[in-house]
Amino acid sequence: MRGSNHNLRSAFSIPFWHMEKNHSNFGKLWCVVAIIIFFEVIGLIAMVSAGPSIISFGSSNISGSYKPVDTLEINAVYDEALLSGSFISVLLNNNVSLTLDNLTTKISPRHEGSISNGNDGAVLDNPVSVYVKDNYAYIAVVDSDTLEIVDISDPSNPQHKGSYIDSQNLSRMRDVFVSGNYAYGISGDRGTLEIIDVSDPGHPVHAGRISDGENGAILNYSYSVYVSGNYAYVAIGGFSNNALEIVNISDPSAPSHVANVSDGENGAMLSLPKSVFVPDGYAYVASSGSDALEIINVSNPAAPAHAASVTNGVAGAMKYPLSVFVSGDYAYVVCRDSYSLEIINVSNPGDPVPEGAISYSNLDYSSVFVSGGYAYLTRYQDDVLEIIDVSVPSNPVSVANISNDNLNGVRSVFVSGGMAYLVSSLSKTLEIVSTGYSTLSGTYNVGTGEATPLLNVGLITAHDAISLDGMRTNSSKNLPPENLADSVRIEITDPLNASFDCMPLSGTAPLTVTFTDTSTGSPASWNWSFGDGLWFNTTDPASKNPHHEYSIAGNYTVSLNVSNASDSNTYTLADYIVVGTSGTSPPASSTGTATATITASPTATLTITPGSSSGSLHSSSRTRGESNTDTGTGFAENLNAGENVSFEMDKGAIYKVSITPVTNLRKLMITIRRDSSVPSSINTPDTDVYEYEFADLYYAGNSDLSGGTFWFKVKKSWITAGGYSSNDIVMLCYNEEAGEWEELKITYAGEEGACYYYTADISSFSLFAITISEGETMVLEETTPKVLHSTVKGTEKTVRAGIPASSVRATASGVSQINTDSSKRNSSWMSFAIPVILVILGVVIIIGLTGRKKYQKYPDWWDRDLK
Repeated sequence: MRGSNHNLRSAFSIPFWHMEKNHSNFGKLWCVVAIIIFFEVIGLIAMVSAGPSIISFGSSNISGSYKPVDTLEINAVYDEALLSGSFISVLLNNNVSLTLDNLTTKISPRHEGSISNGNDGAVLDNPVSVYVKDNYAYIAVVDSDTLEIVDISDPSNPQHKGSYIDSQNLSRMRDVFVSGNYAYGISGDRGTLEIIDVSDPGHPVHAGRISDGENGAILNYSYSVYVSGNYAYVAIGGFSNNALEIVNISDPSAPSHVANVSDGENGAMLSLPKSVFVPDGYAYVASSGSDALEIINVSNPAAPAHAASVTNGVAGAMKYPLSVFVSGDYAYVVCRDSYSLEIINVSNPGDPVPEGAISYSNLDYSSVFVSGGYAYLTRYQDDVLEIIDVSVPSNPVSVANISNDNLNGVRSVFVSGGMAYLVSSLSKTLEIVSTGYSTLSGTYNVGTGEATPLLNVGLITAHDAISLDGMRTNSSKNLPPENLADSVRIEITDPLNASFDCMPLSGTAPLTVTFTDTSTGSPASWNWSFGDGLWFNTTDPASKNPHHEYSIAGNYTVSLNVSNASDSNTYTLADYIVVGTSGTSPPASSTGTATATITASPTATLTITPGSSSGSLHSSSRTRGESNTDTGTGFAENLNAGENVSFEMDKGAIYKVSITPVTNLRKLMITIRRDSSVPSSINTPDTDVYEYEFADLYYAGNSDLSGGTFWFKVKKSWITAGGYSSNDIVMLCYNEEAGEWEELKITYAGEEGACYYYTADISSFSLFAITISEGETMVLEETTPKVLHSTVKGTEKTVRAGIPASSVRATASGVSQINTDSSKRNSSWMSFAIPVILVILGVVIIIGLTGRKKYQKYPDWWDRDLK
C-alpha cells in the first residue's frame, strides 16, 4: 500500500473547454464472518509488505575480489527514494554485522506502468486532474463527466477499479480532491460541488451536493477545489463570477454555503482564478485574469479577507498564472505567458517575497507538484514531465525530465511514494513514472589472514528503510533474487606482485627473446613494454608469455604491468636485454623500428596506448539492479590524472571508449545507451540517422576529463541501402545550450566483415548521432596512431587497437595502410533533384501534421477560457 498524503494537493486542473469531447442461517453467518476476516488479514499482510524494496544487492567491485587492508563496500539499491535516517543491517558469512546507512539518492524518472482509456473498462477520455490516496488514483475526466478510480497498489500494473458517471452534476468535470472517505468533484457546466462516497472504491456512490445559488453559493464556472478540515474551497472564474467560494462539508450529505470573496473585494485580485491551495489558514489562488497570486486569510472561514497579492516575480511580471502549490514556506506558481515557474517566500503571508524562478517555453495548461525538495512540472505542449531541484529556492535547477507516448498532452501530476502519477488528455492515459532510486551503503575493512573465499552476505538482520511517504520496507530477511550477494562470494585475494624471466638475455641482432610471466596474485591482464618503443597488452592467459624480436643493437629496459579488477603492479628491469652486432655495436640508446609483425592468439587483445593505466577496469552490459540489452556499462577505480583508460562496449555501434581524466578519480562509471529516437524536445538531424547514442558519466563530470575517443562501426548493408558510401558517415554531438547538432572529427579505420569501422574525437559526454553527411568530413588513416609490432606464439594476425585483426595491414615502413572505399558516388542532376523533392514533401507533411495537432489542442484559441 502506497502511503496516503491527505495534506498534499494534486496538480490542479486547468480549464479544458476546448477539448470536448436458524442453524443453517447461523452457519451461513459464520461463513460470511470468516470471509470478511480472511480479506482483512490479506489486507493487513499487504500493508505490512508495502513500501520500498531492494532491487539490487552487491559490491562496487563486480569481480568480488579483494586483498587484505582493502575496504569492502556493500550497496543495497532501492526502487524508491528513501528518507534520511534509513538503514539496513546485514550479516556477513564470517558473522560480522554490517550496517548500511550511507544514503545517496538519484533522480532518474522511468516508466513504471500505465492504463489507457477503455482498458478493462477504464474511462479516461480526456482526463484533466488526478489525486492519489492510499492504493487508488482518482481522476477527473472532462469529456465523459466521470470520476475514474484506478487501483495502483501495483504501480507497474494499474487496474480499473470503478467509475462514477453523472452527466448532469459532473458535466465537464474539471477537478477532484479526496479527503477521508469522500471525493469532491466540481462541474464546469452545472455549477455544482458533487460529494462522492468512495469508501468502497469499486462502487462509488452519491453522498451530497451543493449547487450554484443555494443560500448565496457561487459555483458557476468552477475551476479548482481544495479541502482543508471541514471546508471545501472552490476557485470560480468566468463572466461575472470571479470568486473564491467556501463550503462547509462537516456533513458531506448536506454541504452548505459559508462565505465567498469576489474579485476586487477589499483589494482581492480574483479575476479568472484557475487554481487554489489552502494550508495553515491561508488560501493561495492563481488568478490568470489578474496576473497575480492572491493570498486570502481564511483562518475564520466565515469571514475571509484579502491578505496580499503578488504580481511580479523574479522573472518579471507574473503573467497568466495557471497553477499554485504550497510547500513549507514557499508557494510555487506556474505562469503561462511569462514562461516561468516562480518561487515566492510566503513565510509571512501578509508580506510575500519573490525568491527564485526558472523559465521554460510552452507552459500552456501546465501544473506543478512539489515533494521531497523537487518540483514536478507538467509541460502539456511538449509532452514532458520536468523535474526541478528546489532545495535552494533562490536557485532552482532542472535535473531530469521524461517524455513518452503516454505523456501526449500531459495535464496534471501527483507525486506519492516515489511515483509520479500523470494524466494526459491527448493520449487518454494514466501514466505512472518512478521518480528515482536510493542506495544504502556501508564498508568493511578486510583483515589480514582472512581466508578465501569469504564475506558473502548471508542474512538481512534489520531492515528500516523508509520511503518519502513514510512507508517502511517489508520485514522479509531474504535477499532479493539475482543479485551479487546471493550468487557470488566476495573473495579475499593475495596482493598482485609482478615479475618475469626471459631467455636469452643477450645476443646479436636480430635477437628473439622469450619472456615468461612469473607474477603472483591472480593477474587478469598483462601489459609488456619491451624498451624499444613497442608494447604488447593481453587479457588472454595463453598469450601472456610473448616472443619479441630486437632488430637493432642496444641495451633495453623491460617492464611488465599486471592488473586485475582490484589491483595493479609493475616490475621493471633496467638495461635488461643487451643486443649487439657482429661488428661495431650501436649506441645503447638506439631503438628499434616498427617493421616487425604481431602474432597473437585469436582471443588476445592489443591496446597500444603510451602512458596508459589500466586502473581497475571491467565492462559489463548489466547495470546495478536491472539488465538492459541496449546499454553498455564500463567501470574503473583509482584513476590518476593524465592516464588513459579504455572500456569495451557490446550493446551498440560504439564498441570501445577511451578517456583521459585531468584529475585523480576514485571511481568512474560510463554508460552508452543506443536508441532509434530522441525526446520530442530535441530536433533530429536533417539526414538519415543510423543510431543515437546516449553517453553518461557517473562519479565524475565532463570537466574531470580532457576528452576521449569513440570507436564505432556501421553496417555496410545500411550504408548501401541508402545509396551512400563509407566516406559519408559522420558523428554528431548535441549541444544542449545551443540546441544544435555539432559535427565531430572522425577517422575512417577500415572494414571487417559486414561493417565499416571509425573513430571519433569527443570533448564531452552527451547525446550523439551516427548519421550521413553530404560533404567529405573524414581524415585519412595516416593521421591515426601507427601500428606497433611484436610477436607472440600463435597464429599470425595483424592487430590494431580498437578494430578487428584483419582490418589492418602492416607495411615495411611501419605505417598502417587501410583498405578504404575510395569510390565516389556519381554526380548527376538526379542525385540533387530527388533529395530536394523529398525535403519539400517532408516540409509539407510536417506543416500539415503540426497544423492538425495545433487544431486538436487549440480549436478555440481566441476563446479558450470561456465557451
